[in-house]
Amino acid sequence: MKTACLKTDQTTPLSEGSAVDIDAAATALRAVSNVHRFMILCLLAEQEHTVGDLERAVGIRQPSMSQQLARLREDGIVSCTRDGKSMIYALTDPKIRQVILALNQIYQR
Repeated sequence: MKTACLKTDQTTPLSEGSAVDIDAAATALRAVSNVHRFMILCLLAEQEHTVGDLERAVGIRQPSMSQQLARLREDGIVSCTRDGKSMIYALTDPKIRQVILALNQIYQR
């Protein structure tokens, strides 16, 4: 679904030609709304990681990690490739990287 939205310091909706993809925006917000998914995405925004690397960095066990990664794959945000016995995950949506960078900048201490 596309709809008009407001830009910063704007009081009237944008024109139809500059509509926002609400479904894609909602998917991005759902992805970062979970603390574990947000941590995973922060790590993947920097570089690719194996499942084991992500488990250690995020501090959750394999079943929970698999559940979070499956959700991110279903949403088309990450992809995985097999390298021998390892599964390597990468961020596939450049817009999500922008969201992660923006949130890091806004909330950086």
